[in-house]
Amino acid sequence: MPIKAVLLVGGFGASNYLKERLRGAVDQKVQIMQPPNAWLAVVQGAVMKGLAQNSPDKLTMVRVQNRKARKHYGTEWRVRYDEKLHANLRNKKHWCGLDGCWKVYTMEWFIKRGDSVSENEPFFTSFVWTGPVPQGRIKKVKMDIYSDRTPRDAPLTRDDNVPLLCHVEADVSHIPEHLLQRRKGTDGQVSNCETHCSCSGFMWTWRMLTIWAVVLRTELQD
Repeated sequence: MPIKAVLLVGGFGASNYLKERLRGAVDQKVQIMQPPNAWLAVVQGAVMKGLAQNSPDKLTMVRVQNRKARKHYGTEWRVRYDEKLHANLRNKKHWCGLDGCWKVYTMEWFIKRGDSVSENEPFFTSFVWTGPVPQGRIKKVKMDIYSDRTPRDAPLTRDDNVPLLCHVEADVSHIPEHLLQRRKGTDGQVSNCETHCSCSGFMWTWRMLTIWAVVLRTELQD
């Protein structure tokens, strides 16, 4: 969604220097608005919300109708190699003995810029971790979460504009052995497979385990 105007509020928002610097930094089509008494806007808004919550029947309730993600959020994941989609990653493909195919690492975006998000309703997505049985059962699940800081469509792969946002780690050793699924790969090797459900937003959930990702929560609320 293109930006049409910038509204300056708060104490520093009344600065003419700030206004002129912004005017020179943004597109000329974007209007720089500096309302009178802008320094009171933050305080007035907080007071209005507090009064409305205290007496919702008498005063108009101040609500945030919806939130939009300002960035893409996701993790790096292995997918089946597709020559039409991954031709530029041909030299990075590797053989997967479990599935019997070539695979490459690409970005799995579970939230994209512009998606509706909520601080109270996490977005769920599922992942599968596998490991050869001779190496023992999977005891820890680790995941790096990235965000894209540029105003572009979600990229296929990670680059310098997709920095690490946070690292989450879960101890899943308490999950009973008999609940783990096993698969025999095309290479004849048997692997443990654990299916986990994670949710993006402010909370990350694995089966029988919850991890709070404070960094991601803060990013979505800003």
